[in-house]
Amino acid sequence: MTDINHDPLADAIQQPENTRATMGHNQPPEETSPDDPLVNHALVVINGASECLKERADIEAWTAEIAAEINAMISDIDAAHKRLDDQRLDEGRAFKKQQEAKYNAPLAKLLIAKTSLVDKRRAYLRKEEDRLAIEAKRLQEEAETAQRAAEEKAQQAQANTNDPLQAELDADMARRAAQEKLDQAAQAPAKAHIGGASSGRVTGLRDVWSAEITDLSAAFKHYNAKKHPSKPILEAAIRAAIESIANREAATVKDLTKAPPGITFHKDRR
Repeated sequence: MTDINHDPLADAIQQPENTRATMGHNQPPEETSPDDPLVNHALVVINGASECLKERADIEAWTAEIAAEINAMISDIDAAHKRLDDQRLDEGRAFKKQQEAKYNAPLAKLLIAKTSLVDKRRAYLRKEEDRLAIEAKRLQEEAETAQRAAEEKAQQAQANTNDPLQAELDADMARRAAQEKLDQAAQAPAKAHIGGASSGRVTGLRDVWSAEITDLSAAFKHYNAKKHPSKPILEAAIRAAIESIANREAATVKDLTKAPPGITFHKDRR
């Protein structure tokens, strides 16, 4: 039986061979950590709790004394868990501090460098696409001018009676020139790209689409429509949000009769 007036951790640290920290058979755990008394103590507590769960499985046989022993054991488990977890967190913080001292500055500078260069690259690509748009417009205008010239040549060929063969040849040449201009306009690149100097990777701007809610009621009505495929996702998100709000309200109000519409407050004894 556990003596609630002594400190089992002190026993585990000062006398590692003494594993009597909990009820049960008080056998030492098979696996121990010779360099870590807190781990050893936690293993002792775990071993005792395991034996207790076997020996005290029938709560019909519990007495007030046994219940008090279980209560003390739960306190021991809480204390062992806190001490061990605090040590874990301390070790993690120490390791994290070492990592931050080593990595934070170069990692931050790398991100700053990348962000700065990506911004400049984006600005260059936008400037290039503006130039390409101007060039494409020029080629389109030239193609349209060539088309009009070809149409005029064709009309002249029909009206020319002095040298109809030459007129038809001129019209055909004008049509070919117009078609060439049309092909150039169609093949003009609309997007700018940067070729990789060493990696061979080609980089360009990409379309990034996003959405903004401008009318919440209208948007809700749309996505909450019976046949909309996203309706279950919307319902799950709303249910989670409402339950979170209602749980906080129940803990604040503490009155089963004051639950809002559509909500039932519950009180459990744990």
